[in-house]
Amino acid sequence: MSKKKNSINSIMGELTKCSNELSDLSKKTGTSTKVDKIREEISEFGWKHILQKYHPDVNIDDPAANELFQLYKCVYDDIKKNDK
Repeated sequence: MSKKKNSINSIMGELTKCSNELSDLSKKTGTSTKVDKIREEISEFGWKHILQKYHPDVNIDDPAANELFQLYKCVYDDIKKNDK
């Protein structure tokens, strides 16, 4: 096996290990469940509903509104990317 192929295999092994660790951490912290619920909410009610409910301009008194909205936006972008 060439040096380059060994290097690629090593990198892929490390990436797989990192991916598995992230997946485990996500399950332990409940992040995957939260993202699944956000995905369901977007699918059920639509993006317009999300904008009306979670956009920081609508929730100006909530200091966490921007971070929450960014999470919804990230999930929405992922949905759109996977629909293509």
